Amino acid sequence: ATLTLMKEKGTFLVPTYITVIDVAGPGGDYDEPALLRRGAHMLPRLKSTIERAHKLGVKIAAGADTSYGPNSLSRISGEVAAFADMGMTPLEALQTATTKAAELLRLEKTTGTIATGLDADLIAVDGNPLKDPRVLQDVLLVVSNGRVAVDRLSFAKPATD
Repeated sequence: ATLTLMKEKGTFLVPTYITVIDVAGPGGDYDEPALLRRGAHMLPRLKSTIERAHKLGVKIAAGADTSYGPNSLSRISGEVAAFADMGMTPLEALQTATTKAAELLRLEKTTGTIATGLDADLIAVDGNPLKDPRVLQDVLLVVSNGRVAVDRLSFAKPATD
């Protein structure tokens, strides 16, 4: 009933699935025995919720609840890959972190897509995320506000004929 109401009202679901993966396993930001049990209980229920929300057409945006500190295992790229594993197309999964996230934050007029006049925020990866979203987990180039922030392009595989 809640998911149906969310669909009707245009409410977004931000499941922070990657954070619950972190909670359910050793290491990471939430490495506590009590949380391991809670995470193991939550993970299959959250997965089911995401799959049902997607089938109903509820807007889903990627997100994480972490400090991204030195122990963090959570990354939005992992959430995107998990969404694709749950039945979203790679494009739908990628949009949870781009167009849908921008829409949720009411920033779609400035970011979230690559278009003339929008902020020049983009990444480059060695592969096609529309075929395999896991390539997002090894970013080679980050452009933020039109400026190169990270350049690891020399790590890319050489092109083959």
